[in-house]
Amino acid sequence: MDRHFFKFILFAFFLLILICANQPTVFGQIKGDTITLSEDENYHSPRKATLYSTFIPGWGQAYNKKYWIIPIIYAGFGGLIYSANWNNGELQRFKKAFNDFPNDEFNGIVPQDQLIDNIDYYRRNRDLSFIGMFALWGINVLQANVDAHFYNYDISRDLSLKIEPVFRNKYTFAPETGLKLTLNF
Repeated sequence: MDRHFFKFILFAFFLLILICANQPTVFGQIKGDTITLSEDENYHSPRKATLYSTFIPGWGQAYNKKYWIIPIIYAGFGGLIYSANWNNGELQRFKKAFNDFPNDEFNGIVPQDQLIDNIDYYRRNRDLSFIGMFALWGINVLQANVDAHFYNYDISRDLSLKIEPVFRNKYTFAPETGLKLTLNF
């Protein structure tokens, strides 16, 4: 038997004994002394909503049953993808014109300085479209997480604000009038 393998087996056995020896002793408990934790059937996991929305945009919103948000997310992504594609096409067009300068599609009418400015403009807009896609993805994940936290949040039906006049007659001062605000929740 290899010496290193023997040392590994001995170390694993020693570690197993340490782990088992360190376990607390379990004693029987009186039935009335125990606390039972029941899993709530309606528990809504913010972690699941976040992970779902991280992997597929809109999936967390579907898990939260907020279906109306999904078209907004995909419309945002569609607009940003269209913007990135269009700006990239214009960028390639002006790059080709710059490389083929005086025999370009503009026949040399557009000066090279303006071609460089256009290249920079469309590159910047294309890059901003990609940054916008990343930001929209992050907002999508954040919205799914926050909405999942508030999924089971219940506002009582007795949430009310009552306004009524108040008349006080103090013995040492003149009578007072005012408004009393009562908030029930």
